[in-house]
Amino acid sequence: MPKSNSGRPLPPLLPLEYCTIERAAKLLQCEPDDLMHWAEIAAIKLWLKPDNENCGVLFLLEHDFKRLQKLTLEQNSEDIFDTVLICVGASTFSLSTEDLTDQDFPDCEPLTFEVIEVGGLWAVEFSDITRHSNKDEGYFTPHVLYSDMVENSYFILDLDADMRFKLNELLITRSDLEKLHFAITTGEPLKSRFNDSNLASEVNDREKHRHRPIENNSPKKALALLSLSECVIRQANLDKELINRPDALTTAINKELLKLGIPEIDGPKTLYSAFQVAIQHRKKM
Repeated sequence: MPKSNSGRPLPPLLPLEYCTIERAAKLLQCEPDDLMHWAEIAAIKLWLKPDNENCGVLFLLEHDFKRLQKLTLEQNSEDIFDTVLICVGASTFSLSTEDLTDQDFPDCEPLTFEVIEVGGLWAVEFSDITRHSNKDEGYFTPHVLYSDMVENSYFILDLDADMRFKLNELLITRSDLEKLHFAITTGEPLKSRFNDSNLASEVNDREKHRHRPIENNSPKKALALLSLSECVIRQANLDKELINRPDALTTAINKELLKLGIPEIDGPKTLYSAFQVAIQHRKKM
């Protein structure tokens, strides 16, 4: 009895670097829902092509910042209008030149770097699509985007809360198209988070980032928080230098809140991250 082939034939793929889910479904002769399923199990990634200014921030630990500095030097990135464009694989973003100078990092705590402009392709987590989507109006509001990988590492962009993307803007890259084409035509199983420990670990790491306490990374909100803090300093006749010491300022403000029976601010990091964004944004105003 002849051995049956569990795959099915498909036409050769067109030489596309990326395409929409709808286009990919036609090329692979499957349904868009099939592609969403493969994204859900982390067999493939879904990408967006943003073209936005002042849309979010990077939270970088010291080793991430050093890697960013190294990447900038390797690319010999050109300083244009006090900004530097950085390429991470297919992803691009620009930062202030001043931000790339050596920084003093608190112990095991990240610093905030406002992204001036973002472009290229950025990956989006499947759970961010499903949990934060408005299907009636056809858009979703992801918390974060992930850069392309370089040397097994990537950068995470925390988006402002008002960033919206259309569901029909989701993209699939050539490497994943080829992976799916091979699996469909040969019947070979796809690696997923259910059968590959490395993929499962990668998904878990990204989930940990998503479930950390939400930072106040919107420039408008950060500026408002900074202005309110300055108002408290004046009204309570506190030391003006506290504005440069978010940890001490938090303690001082909490004492004033306690006197008024108002709930205290939870932890110095609430002000620390927001002040960094606000101070950087004020310099550009």
